[in-house]
Order: sequence, then structure tokens, then C-alpha cells
Amino acid sequence: MQADGVQAVRWFLGMLDMPSFDGIHEIFSMAPSLTDEQIRRGGRLAGRDDEAEKIIEMRASSS
Repeated sequence: MQADGVQAVRWFLGMLDMPSFDGIHEIFSMAPSLTDEQIRRGGRLAGRDDEAEKIIEMRASSS
């Protein structure tokens, strides 16, 4: 079964509501393999549009 990047971003961004930052670390480790649109769609599903855009910006600045 192939991983669904959009759903992964959705769930990892959703973890920001918890006191653990594990989700954001996971997103940054997988972000290079995702498209901007996948990150945006996952952010939209999680209700975290701003955070998704920040991930895209940070990924672009680190390359």
C-alpha cells in the first residue's frame, strides 16, 4: 500500500493541538518528497493552512 502524503500532513499538523511536537518533525522529514499542493491540501484538511504554507516556505529556504 502506498502512503498518502496528504493524509499524513493532515494528521501530523493535527498533532499540533497536542503538547508534543512529534508531528511537525515527521512533516519536515517527509516534506522533500511531497509537492506544495499535497502539503496545502493536508493543511486545509487539518484546518492549518498557515502552518502548511510555513512548511512550504521553510522547505524552499533550506534547499
